[in-house]
Amino acid sequence: MFLKRSASSSKNGKYAASKENQVEPLDHEYLSNRNSLDRDYDDEDDHKKKKDKKKKSKAPSRHGSDAKNSDKVRSKLKKFINRRPTMESLQERGIIKETVFGCPLDKLCEKEQTTIPNFIKLCVTEVERRGLDVDGIYRVSGNLSHVQKLRYMVDRDEPVDLSEPEWEDIHLITGALKMFLRELPEPVIPFAFFDKFVAACKIRDTHERQKVTKALVQALPRVNSDTLTYLMEHFCRVVERSAKNRMQIQNIAIVFGPTLLLKPPDDAKKRPDSGGSGMAIYMAFQNQIIDYMLCGFDVIFK
Repeated sequence: MFLKRSASSSKNGKYAASKENQVEPLDHEYLSNRNSLDRDYDDEDDHKKKKDKKKKSKAPSRHGSDAKNSDKVRSKLKKFINRRPTMESLQERGIIKETVFGCPLDKLCEKEQTTIPNFIKLCVTEVERRGLDVDGIYRVSGNLSHVQKLRYMVDRDEPVDLSEPEWEDIHLITGALKMFLRELPEPVIPFAFFDKFVAACKIRDTHERQKVTKALVQALPRVNSDTLTYLMEHFCRVVERSAKNRMQIQNIAIVFGPTLLLKPPDDAKKRPDSGGSGMAIYMAFQNQIIDYMLCGFDVIFK
């Protein structure tokens, strides 16, 4: 009896152990449903992320009132730009005034109702009053900042008294005069006359050269002829004091030759062979023409 119980109990124990160690098979249907749900969640997350990116990258649409307002602003700006007055009309109405420096000689003289610019006469008068005996007159440069200040005042039509202590240095006045002549859009001897004066300069016979040069001076426009004559007469007075100021005819010609007489700007295009050597030749002609004019002043200008 005892043996039977022990055998049955051992059988029961083995059965319980085998049950504990046994792994139940997986439910495949459950797993497949779970995987499909996970994929659906992942797809939904990806779709949301793409949607957010599109929202961020997408430019704001121009619909409705915003688009209409921007179009109105554009049309108003276009109308305003088209209605802008020209520089010429502003000058005619006196809103913008033409400056003295850089103004064409004929326009400046017309505005001032004279044939010689007032600024040239102002400077020449002061130089002849107290500068003819100054060493290196017209050759020595003045302080550029002071020269620019004088220019600023003249351009704004402010009253200028060159006898005041502020302008005591005569080189400031001569520097301003040289700057005025340099900044003319067209020199005192116009571009159209450059080749004609060069041709006259090449004439070897002095009498014939002076005769041709005089005819060219008389052929210049009135404001150019009067201004050139006025300056040459002043330079003759400077040369008369050359024993003190050391400014002979050659010195004056070197300083003012390239200022009073310039080669036309488009001349280089017409003459492609002209290079550095050609420029040196023309500079020599510029100086020589002024030299001949000063030497024959009594014949050419009277």
